[in-house]
Amino acid sequence: MKPQTKEVQVSKQKQVISTEQANNLLKQMMNDKGSFRQNTTLTLPLHNWQGLQNGLKQMLELPLFQVYVYDWMLDIERTALQIIYNENNSWAVKVSAYHNIFNKDLIMDAITHAVGTSLINYPKFCEWKPFGGEEFYYSMKDAWYSNTMTNSFLHSSVKNVIQESKSKLIKDPQLPFLTDVNPRDITVNMIDVAVMQMEHDLHLINCELETQVGLHGTDAFWNKKQNKPNKNWDLLMDLALNPLLEFDRANTNHQVFPTGFSPKNKDDSSKAINKLSKALSHIFKLADGYNWFTKSGDTYKPNFSYTNSIFSTIQKTSHMAQNEKEYDAYADRSNAEWGHLDDTRDGLYNNEKSIPDNNVY
Repeated sequence: MKPQTKEVQVSKQKQVISTEQANNLLKQMMNDKGSFRQNTTLTLPLHNWQGLQNGLKQMLELPLFQVYVYDWMLDIERTALQIIYNENNSWAVKVSAYHNIFNKDLIMDAITHAVGTSLINYPKFCEWKPFGGEEFYYSMKDAWYSNTMTNSFLHSSVKNVIQESKSKLIKDPQLPFLTDVNPRDITVNMIDVAVMQMEHDLHLINCELETQVGLHGTDAFWNKKQNKPNKNWDLLMDLALNPLLEFDRANTNHQVFPTGFSPKNKDDSSKAINKLSKALSHIFKLADGYNWFTKSGDTYKPNFSYTNSIFSTIQKTSHMAQNEKEYDAYADRSNAEWGHLDDTRDGLYNNEKSIPDNNVY
């Protein structure tokens, strides 16, 4: 007997195909790097909150979607943030870029609601923090579904949150920034291939490796001869490859951290952690008795908070408890089908607004 297969709807005509067929269709839409091919898009019903959750829950049944959706969200926000924090761009351009970030946050929010208690199976999604903080995001969400997100409202709200976040940002600080610090008061945010922000006591310290002279050298993060980040930086990036956010000699996901249990492996891992700790101490010197990492068996657990996403790197996120709201009353203001495939450049989105999306996915 032929085994039954789950079925998903993937076309405007509501054609029913198997999960395997849908996954293969998604594969055809993607290039070798895991991004969408040019002139290909996956449209989602962003104006229908319940429909968006249902659609994403179905999409999460596709193996490729599970693997790549988080990276798609990161790429979308990374591109938008570069536009938003470019002083040469007009506010109109910045607000347009924020619209993509809002779409990303809406998708992440819908995913967390759709999977419910199964969210623990998607550890990366547990790290989601909306741009501007929860209070800002939920106010924008309310405006979106109540059809009050006018251009003037969007411009005013986004301008305020961007200016507020920039006022907290310290660029190219004198290093070390502080001494006698408890590492548990520090958050390390990896926001680009050679940029990180370290958060301490409501301050955001922006560290661009290439221009931050205090971070150059083999004992810091920048290889001056090769003009690129060095092994210490690669190791810090490698921390994200373990969902538990710790270095584990038994974890085969690590690409830089020395794994294995031979005497040499153990010695190499200890040396790597010592070098990384010394590099971090260029920015913050810890108080006596504190260490950047704590060794526990075969693992090295960071004593600081860490994220490799750029969701929480621009300003101090307001950790307000999410006000659970029922959005059933939000009317569906579009006729879009969640699985409708369109030949546009709009990426993952059903871009029904007049604000253009200039990103290339």
